[in-house]
Amino acid sequence: MKPKATLKMAARCMLALLFFSGTDISAFAAGIVKIENDLSVARIRGKVTSAVDGAPLPGVNVLIKGTQIGTTTDAAGTYSIDADGSNVVLVFSYIGFNTIEMEVQGKSVMDVVLEENVATLQEAVVTTALGLKRDVRSLGYNVGKVAAKDIANVANENVLTSLSGRVSGVSINQTSGIGSSISIVIRGAASLKNNQPLFVVDGVPLANSLANVSEKGSGNKVDYGNAISDINPDDIESMSVLKGPSAAALYGSRAGNGVILITTKSGKKGKGLGVSFSTSNVFEKPYRYLDLHYKYANGERPFQLDESSAYWGGLPLDQGIKEVQWNSPLDANGQPIPTELKSHKDNMKNFLQTGITSTNNLTVSGSTDKSTYRVSYNNMSNRGLIPNSDLYRNSLSVAGTFDMHKNLKLSTNVNFVRSNSNSRPQTSERDGNPLQAVYYSSSYDINDLKGVWKPGLEQIEQLTVAKGETDNPYFLAKYLTNAYTRDRIYGNLKLDWTIAPGLTAFVRYSHDMYDEDRETKIPWSYKSMAKGGYYLENIGRNESNADFLITKNIKAGGLDVNVSGGGNIMKQHGNSSNLGGRDLSVPGLYNISNIPVGNRVVGNGSFKKAIYSLYALASIGFKNQLYLDLTARNDWSSTLPETNRSYFYPSASLSWLASTTFNLPSYVSLFKLRGGWAQVGNDTDPYQLYPNLGTGNWGDLVTANLGDVLLNPTLLPEIATSVEGGVDFNLFDNRLRFDLTYYDRANTNQIFSVPMAPSTGYASKNINAGKLVSRGWEIGLGGTPINNRNGWSLDMNANFSRNRVTVKELAPNFPYFEQWGENGAGAYTYVGEQIGNIYSRGFATVTDIHLTTAGRLLPTMKKVKVIWTGKVSAAAKTM
Repeated sequence: MKPKATLKMAARCMLALLFFSGTDISAFAAGIVKIENDLSVARIRGKVTSAVDGAPLPGVNVLIKGTQIGTTTDAAGTYSIDADGSNVVLVFSYIGFNTIEMEVQGKSVMDVVLEENVATLQEAVVTTALGLKRDVRSLGYNVGKVAAKDIANVANENVLTSLSGRVSGVSINQTSGIGSSISIVIRGAASLKNNQPLFVVDGVPLANSLANVSEKGSGNKVDYGNAISDINPDDIESMSVLKGPSAAALYGSRAGNGVILITTKSGKKGKGLGVSFSTSNVFEKPYRYLDLHYKYANGERPFQLDESSAYWGGLPLDQGIKEVQWNSPLDANGQPIPTELKSHKDNMKNFLQTGITSTNNLTVSGSTDKSTYRVSYNNMSNRGLIPNSDLYRNSLSVAGTFDMHKNLKLSTNVNFVRSNSNSRPQTSERDGNPLQAVYYSSSYDINDLKGVWKPGLEQIEQLTVAKGETDNPYFLAKYLTNAYTRDRIYGNLKLDWTIAPGLTAFVRYSHDMYDEDRETKIPWSYKSMAKGGYYLENIGRNESNADFLITKNIKAGGLDVNVSGGGNIMKQHGNSSNLGGRDLSVPGLYNISNIPVGNRVVGNGSFKKAIYSLYALASIGFKNQLYLDLTARNDWSSTLPETNRSYFYPSASLSWLASTTFNLPSYVSLFKLRGGWAQVGNDTDPYQLYPNLGTGNWGDLVTANLGDVLLNPTLLPEIATSVEGGVDFNLFDNRLRFDLTYYDRANTNQIFSVPMAPSTGYASKNINAGKLVSRGWEIGLGGTPINNRNGWSLDMNANFSRNRVTVKELAPNFPYFEQWGENGAGAYTYVGEQIGNIYSRGFATVTDIHLTTAGRLLPTMKKVKVIWTGKVSAAAKTM
């Protein structure tokens, strides 16, 4: 018999004896009741783990059913609770996992395994800075999230397109077709230089520059695409968008424009060997073409055909008028026969081909009692809309974990990617752009140009409407080629250590490197380079990051405190080289030795950069309803002067779950108020402080030169200060969702160049100046009208954002900032105006009815401001 039961039986026997002897037993009975009550309280201990990988789950709520008595698990997943009675039921609940109830039934040790609830996990848990997973309800800032199912719904060759329209405040634009760069701007263009966010893939920082554009030869500017496009969309588990400085501050100077965190898929514990295969085919066909007039043939003067003119002001088309044209047949005497002038409105439709993108993905995954693994191979091939354009990508991803000890876990993720193309089409400039060439003339049939070369002059002279003035679109597409091959390796190695209950640490090393070879072939008779050219280019870049983080979890009463401290060492190195020139001696022979020595151009360069960082963060929760997050980071950048290279930036955010504090109606699932304040610093590119000597060639002589930019040895870091606030309101078990965010951000100490007088010997100089203010609203509305009804669910989401970026200050004597300009027009932002305003030359109208020119438009040197807002809305005024 158990000791407790024996003691209870003895007490009851003593009570019976006293009763029969007539003794006053009231006091004694009260003591016995107290003994029995004390003996009925049992302490229950246990550990809660995940069914996915067996990992301990910290922060699991353990509640005695029907009461307010409860506790939470510590960092090691263990708990302890006192239960009164043997019929007690414990309720275990955790964000992203199924809630379970277990009867105590006299047990003193109860270990629990929680099953993951995929749907709830995707909605309630997000990845935040440094890869830390947080309950979205506890965050004092807005984080956007895109799940794997949303990425896989529609096959895309570039994972960035999956974000389009899914996250408020995020603007996504692709510069051209498949394989071209994609620009992502979060909460407006708040910098006068780079506005692209930082990408972090499983802890590996990846830059998403728009500078991967190269021009070899005249008018042949080619976009080789973002390096971020190397990521295989089928490998992605989820993406989190850290919008404001409050969310991104811990990632340092490169996170001033926001951060996009990408978590890739991995093996799951408890799963046996699994093999999956997926394939998709996407067909592309333009559904709309440019609206152009086809009323007149080429020519600058009325009633005169001039096929070499770029203007459409010649003879009327489709009126039965006959003229000698470029391809008119010859009569018996060898004279061209006039033919009817007709419009050909389907030239572009006939030129473009159906684009086809085929993607195949094979995955093998599984686990053992101590390890998990996942291996994925992906093959993507694309035939572009423009003839002869293509893109290929082959990637191999290996991810795994290994439990070295009960307190030590080793994990790794390594990716190998090869992207290549036989020809990337030029769609940026006019000269080498086949699409521009299609629209050059209104009166020719593009099918007559498919031969490309003049008969008997192959590789020497192209078949074209006007020799030396226009290019054959098929000639540009098939023979002006820009090939490239990019090999990339990126990944990380991470060691997690549970030092003691509530105390954890990790160290991680990540690396990203790529090597890219480019080859440009320009044939003879190209109108901008009559004898063509040949160019080779190589670009290499690598970045390493070593970081660590120590975390302490403290639970005391209603407080739940997580304090972390860590550091990072980032080093970058890049190099480039190019070789080539114009005027091929032998047409069609693409070899460096086929270029005259005097025309050969050779160059190379390299750079290095380093940033050392220390940071700390604290998350304080009070009774699961009030959360305070504090962060601090200090960076030391090699690109800034020694006296200014250290810069510190803090952040603070607060989240209040009012729906937990107050007894709101049961249909209110969530009512949260949040707010935050933060600062983020930003440095500059390498070698922007002191002039450096460059070399060149003049015939056989080696020359020395200085750059035309006056550098600044006293540069300060840019500083962005942001305030944001918002509300989240969910109803009917989260089936109706609403969120609202307002933000105000000021960027000061902008680093940019301003023009200088030519007499100084410089074209421009680098300065610290300017203040940009970005303000905006973000509204999200979502609903689930059908929730798992006979296996069917329907989610509907919409978002709205409004952002305005205003230039408040610039440098003295510089009233505006020029982003780009051409032919008297451009994007000029004056102090007090919004970034994005476009100015162009205007027209003056003669209003005096007595003049012969009344009502006509006359050119004027005054400029007209065209204000673009939203999609297409525009207004104009004369300045």
